[in-house]
Amino acid sequence: MWSVLQGGIKTNVRRQNCEMSEDNLCAICHTTAEGDIHILRDCPLVYPIWCSLLKEYNRSLGGGFFTSNFTEWINSHTTSSSILWNSIFGITIWSIWKARNEVIFANWVWKEEEVIKKVKFLVLEVDQHWKVGDYRLLPGEDWLTVWVPPPVGWLKFNVDAVVRLGGTQVGCGGVLHDEKGTWVRGFCRKLEPCSIMEAEMHVVLTSLEIAWEYGTKNLCIETNCRGVCCFQQRAHNAPSLVQVLSTRA
Repeated sequence: MWSVLQGGIKTNVRRQNCEMSEDNLCAICHTTAEGDIHILRDCPLVYPIWCSLLKEYNRSLGGGFFTSNFTEWINSHTTSSSILWNSIFGITIWSIWKARNEVIFANWVWKEEEVIKKVKFLVLEVDQHWKVGDYRLLPGEDWLTVWVPPPVGWLKFNVDAVVRLGGTQVGCGGVLHDEKGTWVRGFCRKLEPCSIMEAEMHVVLTSLEIAWEYGTKNLCIETNCRGVCCFQQRAHNAPSLVQVLSTRA
């Protein structure tokens, strides 16, 4: 979303200004100049997508959704009190832009219902990820985070995992930095089909192995999955997970 706000998407208006195109018309409706707000919200073929999703997820059609300027629109729907809606909004923006590009580069025929279907599928994946991984905010927490360096003499591993298509596509990765932010090590791996919790545990285990091989035990591991952080306290309740990790070590 930061890239969107900074003018990072190559709309036809922007491409024409850069002399990359002679035509600035919308790639979908072909009637209006394709600026940011038009292609992502106001295009007559995009408008029904938002109306459907707003109704589906019990969001108001009012409140300036279709009248606010571009910056206000993006900011108000990525920093709302509903974490789920913030995700839905971002997924929809991405899906609309991706579908627009498929119209141009893959000769895809624009179908609002197909875009909506894709958004709902991705929302279900995200919702499952939140529920299984236990990503709830604690009192006083917020989602505006920055990288915090480890103590002097320590290293920090920032890790993450992703599960798609019902657990059939799984991957993980991590980046190791010192207290100055200097890159030390990194990895990314494709994993066998598993749950998001297993994938998150696997990425932590892998980061420990890499740090040990590097020769350090002064290590911080930063993950966005609270379930992993609480795993030691409740490990006795998850013997199957311990067994899975042992077989993959």
